[in-house]
Amino acid sequence: MMTAIHFTKFIIKVLLFIVLIPFLILWFYVRYRIFRHVLIKNMVESNMPKDFAKSLAHEMSIKWMWKNEV
Repeated sequence: MMTAIHFTKFIIKVLLFIVLIPFLILWFYVRYRIFRHVLIKNMVESNMPKDFAKSLAHEMSIKWMWKNEV
């Protein structure tokens, strides 16, 4: 049985989660964009044509980024 304190804590946690979702999505998006920018920059520095580097970076997905994270 839930007491009033447990119910209040639950409601606060749910509201906090709803408030933080946009910031989490923005953080993931910015991290992904930085990942792609650094990837393209490093490929171009290693003498790969810029258009080919961009096409390779476009093929990288977020799943790939999380799966291969060190």
